[in-house]
Amino acid sequence: MHVLGFIIFVFLGMFFAGIAEAAAAQLEFSASKWRIGIGDPLTLTWKSDEGPCIASGGWEGAKETSGSVTLYPQVTATYLFECGPETARVKKTKKVTVVPKPDILVWADKTFAESKSPVVLSWEATNATSCSLLKGKSSLGTLDIKGSKTVNPTIKHIPNREPITTATYTVRCNNGSGAANTADITIHLTPEPRVTLSASQNVIQKGTSITLTWRAQNVPACYAEGMWMGMRELSGTQVVTPTQSGLYTLTCGHKTISVSIVVNEKPETPTLQPTIVQQPRQEISSQPAQQPSSFVPPPPLPPLFLLNSQNVTQPPDPSSQPGFSLQQLTPEKNMQLLKTGDKQELKNKKKFPKPTAKVAPKKKQATKKTQKSTPKKASPKKQQKK
Repeated sequence: MHVLGFIIFVFLGMFFAGIAEAAAAQLEFSASKWRIGIGDPLTLTWKSDEGPCIASGGWEGAKETSGSVTLYPQVTATYLFECGPETARVKKTKKVTVVPKPDILVWADKTFAESKSPVVLSWEATNATSCSLLKGKSSLGTLDIKGSKTVNPTIKHIPNREPITTATYTVRCNNGSGAANTADITIHLTPEPRVTLSASQNVIQKGTSITLTWRAQNVPACYAEGMWMGMRELSGTQVVTPTQSGLYTLTCGHKTISVSIVVNEKPETPTLQPTIVQQPRQEISSQPAQQPSSFVPPPPLPPLFLLNSQNVTQPPDPSSQPGFSLQQLTPEKNMQLLKTGDKQELKNKKKFPKPTAKVAPKKKQATKKTQKSTPKKASPKKQQKK
C-alpha cells in the first residue's frame, strides 16, 4: 500500500507541474526598448490566457489579461508582470535602462517669410555625439553639434487641395549611450512676391519726360529708391523728368527690381555762316572763238529801237520819256541809253554775246594837220564876188 501511494503522489505531482508549465507558456510580455533617454516613451505589451494579472516594479496595479501601456520613465527600472491563479501564477520581467538624452536648442532668424526666401536655421546640442537635419521624412544632411544652415522653404501646392503654407524642420541628435533627441521649428510662409517695373523709354534726350509703371503682388508695401524716393502703392504710374542717367529702384517685400535710364545731352544747333566763293576771273581773248564744225549760228537779232515821244501816235510807253533819242543797237555794241537833257550815260545790265566773225579794223582818220594842208575849193559865188 505504501508503494502504491507513493506512485500516485508522484504521478499527481507531475500532472500538476505539466499544467503549470502549459499555463506559463501562454503569457507574453515585452518592452519596446531596453535603453531609452530620459522622458522618452516606453511601450509595454502583454497577453495571458488566464488571469488575474498584476503589474509591479516600475509600474503597479491590476491589469487586464491583454493590453499595452506607454510610459515615460525618468530612471532605470525593472518591470514585473504576472498572471494566473495563485497556485499557477506566471511571472515575467523587463529591465529598461534610462540614460540622459541630448539637449537641443534650435531657432531661426525669422519664422514668417515669403515663399522661396532665405531663412537661416541655427542650433546647439549638449550631451550629443552627432546631429542631422530633417524636413518631414526627408534628410537634409548631417550637422555639427552647433552651427547654422540657410534653407529656402517653399509653399507646397497639391492638386485639388489647399496649398501647404508651413515648413517644419527637425534637428535630431544622438549620444554614445544610444539615446536620441529631436527639436523642431516651423516656418510660416506667404506667397512669393511678384513685382514688375517698366519705363516708357530707356534712352532719352535731356528734358524729356517718361512714364514709370509698376505692379506688386503678395507684398505688404513698396518703397522707391535711387532717382525717386518714398513709399509707393502696390500698383501705379508716375511721370518723371530725369536730369541725368541712373536707376529707378522699387523694393517690395524682399524683392527688389530696377530700371535703367540713359539721359543724353541735347545737341547744339550749329550757326550757319555765309560762305563767299570767289569765282576765278576769266580773261577775254581778243581772238575770236573757234566754233565746232556742227555749230549753227543763231539768227541775227532784229534791231531794237527806242522811239521819241514826239513821233508816237499811240499812247506812249511808261518807260519812254521826252528827251530820249533813238539809236540802233547791234550785236557789236552794248546797249546804251543816252539822255539828251543831261547826257548821262546809262548802261544796260544785259549784254549781247560778241560776234564770232572777225571785225575789220577801222581806218585811222586824218590828223588836223593833214586836213589843214589840203586846200579847199572856193564856191563859185565867192569867186564871182572876188
